[in-house]
Amino acid sequence: MKVFRDLFRRMGISALWYVGVFAAVIVVLRVVFKAEEMDVAVTLTSISNISGRIYMIMLGIACPLVYFPRYIAVGVTRKRFALGIFASGALLSLCFFAALRIPLLAWGGGLSLLAVLIPALYGALAFLIGWTASVGFQYTRGAPILVGIVCACAILAGVAALERLGLRSWPSLSIAVCAIGLVGLPLLRAVMGIPVRC
Repeated sequence: MKVFRDLFRRMGISALWYVGVFAAVIVVLRVVFKAEEMDVAVTLTSISNISGRIYMIMLGIACPLVYFPRYIAVGVTRKRFALGIFASGALLSLCFFAALRIPLLAWGGGLSLLAVLIPALYGALAFLIGWTASVGFQYTRGAPILVGIVCACAILAGVAALERLGLRSWPSLSIAVCAIGLVGLPLLRAVMGIPVRC
């Protein structure tokens, strides 16, 4: 629990900076482009969704690489670290996408629980995709690095292909939950196998 709280705080601080910068960009866009309010709200919601996922992928790449050695050095097990960073990434995604999307959806008139929850789940999946791409680097061998990058690219392509189908909310929600499980469990096993220097 302590690992989760500490990682969530660290990752949350950087996310707050991102949300602040994004809010400033929204204000500038609103002032510069004087379009109809509904069009602006829809456009900004799409931009927040895409940029939020890219941000979560970057967090998934950077945070495990930066924090894993630090936590292992102070006696945290690989399993506790993996569970802590996964939980903090998932909760951060929920808070992060809620902070970005709730005002925009309320502004555009499309606010609902699923409209906030589904992007948050896909944001958590984006975090796992980034983590998948970076986990091989912790093995410091060519084959795991290549496998991690290929798997991350394949998952990302699969998610993009599913989204192009334009599924309704409930199937999309089910796919996101299943994908998180299917990516998260092998990732946990991969983290458990990372060699640790004694």
